[in-house]
Amino acid sequence: MEAEKQNRIFYGNTLKVLMVLLTFCGVLLCALFGSALLHLGSVSSTDPFQLEEETEYPETDGCGERMIYDLSLLSNYLEQRSRFDVEGRYDPERLVDLAGAEGSEPDKNTAYTLEDLYSLYASGVSDQLRELAEDSQGMAGEELQEDASESAGAEYGSYFMSGDLWEHLQSVAGGVQFSPQFLYLYGYGYQTEAEAGVRTAAGSTLADYAAAHPNEVSLYDLYMNLYRKASQAAEYMWALEEGTALQNSNFCYYISDGEKVYTNVNSWAGEETEDILRQMEGWPLRISYTREAGTLTEGGSFPDTPAGYRLQEYLSLNSLLGEEETVILGLRSGYPLEDDYRARAEFFDSLIPYKNLLLGLAAAGLALAAACLVAGTLQSGRNPENKEIRLYAFDRLPTEAAGAGFLLLLFFAMAVTGRALMELAYYFERLSPLSLAFTSAAVVLDTGIFLLLYYSLVRRLKAHNLWERSLLRAVISLGRKAYGARKASTRVIWAGILLILIHFILLPNTGMFGHLFCLVLDILVLLYMLRDAAGKQTVEEGLKQIGTGNLDYQVDTAELRGDNLELAKLVNSMGQGLKESVSRQMKNERMQADLITNVSHDLKTPLTSIINYVDLLKRENIQDPRIKNYIDILEKKSQRLKQLAENLVEASRASSGNVKLEIVTLNLNELVQQVNGEFSERFEARDLELVCRLPLENAGIKADGRYIWRVLENLYGNAAKYAMPSTRIYVDVVKKAGMVMFSIKNVSEQTLNISADELMERFVRGDSSRTTEGSGLGLSIAKNLVVLMGGDFELYVDGDLFKAILTFPESRGGEAPFGGKEGAGF
Repeated sequence: MEAEKQNRIFYGNTLKVLMVLLTFCGVLLCALFGSALLHLGSVSSTDPFQLEEETEYPETDGCGERMIYDLSLLSNYLEQRSRFDVEGRYDPERLVDLAGAEGSEPDKNTAYTLEDLYSLYASGVSDQLRELAEDSQGMAGEELQEDASESAGAEYGSYFMSGDLWEHLQSVAGGVQFSPQFLYLYGYGYQTEAEAGVRTAAGSTLADYAAAHPNEVSLYDLYMNLYRKASQAAEYMWALEEGTALQNSNFCYYISDGEKVYTNVNSWAGEETEDILRQMEGWPLRISYTREAGTLTEGGSFPDTPAGYRLQEYLSLNSLLGEEETVILGLRSGYPLEDDYRARAEFFDSLIPYKNLLLGLAAAGLALAAACLVAGTLQSGRNPENKEIRLYAFDRLPTEAAGAGFLLLLFFAMAVTGRALMELAYYFERLSPLSLAFTSAAVVLDTGIFLLLYYSLVRRLKAHNLWERSLLRAVISLGRKAYGARKASTRVIWAGILLILIHFILLPNTGMFGHLFCLVLDILVLLYMLRDAAGKQTVEEGLKQIGTGNLDYQVDTAELRGDNLELAKLVNSMGQGLKESVSRQMKNERMQADLITNVSHDLKTPLTSIINYVDLLKRENIQDPRIKNYIDILEKKSQRLKQLAENLVEASRASSGNVKLEIVTLNLNELVQQVNGEFSERFEARDLELVCRLPLENAGIKADGRYIWRVLENLYGNAAKYAMPSTRIYVDVVKKAGMVMFSIKNVSEQTLNISADELMERFVRGDSSRTTEGSGLGLSIAKNLVVLMGGDFELYVDGDLFKAILTFPESRGGEAPFGGKEGAGF
């Protein structure tokens, strides 16, 4: 009775709740005091178990690393000051020349004040002008760059700028003719400068100065130099901000190169180094050294501590001011200023005497949590009355589903706990009620999730339903059932056995002769059924062979009878018919391909002669406008016929697979951006807006650069020719499930009264409308090329909406440079 009473108490709800609460307490103790030890180690950058109780913060590696961080900021600060300082100070009115040599007198026409230069960077204007300069270099057409005639200038000028700005340029340039690239850069660059409201020291814009002095300066170079100088000015301003932060720090420095002195302690500026060192006596950390010819000289003073070793190693490899310098560094005694050094030192010095106590409390908490978890494991699921296992609704979920949920929640709990410890160790400068509350809440939440799932697993194990409620068990059971019906012969055997048993039951009084007769009869039926099943398997094998492409396969009919024999003959006949049909189709395809190729080649010679004679006629001084019009039409139609002949050859090669591919890994994002640039002018000419969405990461595919370019060029060309003006063209690249998909869609100007399949057929373009350009071969060639490169090509037509989708497997290999715009379009 006493034992039963003790069992009821042990398995009772009160003790179960107590074990859970004690588990929470143990985990909290371990987490809080353990995290304090971790924070102590992070501040000192040392294993907390190796720290001595008398260690002070300035002696630790962590202090040395913190000073090295400030020294790197100080080095950058001094370097930037040497670039733009005027007499050792910041002068916002200093002029920075964009075109002059370093050290020369600034030209106000190409110079900005330092303050204005930083303003241009901060507002993004310098970056916009740089992009315009780069875009002007990418404008297509060598012939446009060479065409600087007055008529060409007026045409491109009106395209790139308003009438008022064109007149302004003419007044500034005095009749000078410019290339289209300059007109583009001036038209957009002048507007950008004017909107920014920041002018050169002469009160003008760079665009006007370059227009007035085309033989002296380049507007492209000015804009590129503006971005470079503005970036340097921004770095200088940021360095000044960092240097200002160092002025109010317990970290003190004195640096001299013999001529200039840099210090954040005003009283040290005129002091001798010996006097400064005497003032620093008693400081928790003091360093002094001299560098000559880039090397530390003898006589330098570094503390014999981990911090001193770390700083000596860093400073021996990195100078702060130059090859010749005298440096004194130190931390103020008592840390009088509120900064990171003071916060770290106070935290470290307040915890280091209690390091062993913290370690003991963390270990005690871990032991308490482990002991209570063991006790809770024994208690979990037991009924205090009869110790039977009690399951809850969560315990009846499939084992794999519950396990997956357990792992997900466990990972979540670990992530939350890790973030809590990180917040305590790195973001809170010292232990505070806020940090303790944050960490306690995270630990309680995560521990509760863990215990909920852990005790569910314990109850499942005790109830022995881990396998019973497993999805794997259900799958295995279903597999066994399927295996039982794997073949027709098996079913026939069981049917024969069942028939024999029934006969023995129904004929109990027929005597031995009846029994023998039924037995023989049943055996014959069984043999017949087995032969029938074997015949069916033979026919099924023949169908499988033909289905896999083996059209020469013939079913052996020697042993077949009845329906199986007829079925085998039909299968053999079907295989022979398919073989002949495929042979005829392949022969027709080869004949068509050869015919197209031969006719196209035969057309080239007379077509070349026609083109040459048309060119000769154009060179004659023919005045009759009608004859000149006839010649133009003849030239246009002959060029179209030449393109059609080339497309016919290309279509024949693509459809027959007679194309030599050089498959490499390409970044589809870069390729699409190049095609966008190629067609931007054509889209603008028809008032078409291109909306392009690309993934942030690379979209690698394996394809031939020349042919994938031609496929995209055809799709963009169709959009440029047939899309309704003043509409949008949508281009998307999407990565999904290991595939890279490119899509382009637009609204057609003409009604699409045919299906997507018909649109893919050759010559359908020419059959449906012969009044406009195009042979209709492009989409057919594009599809065949995409398929040859291992991709998929799909078209969708919905009313007037046209959409094409290319799909390729994603490739994560090294990317090859894209090099293929070769060959004519189609």
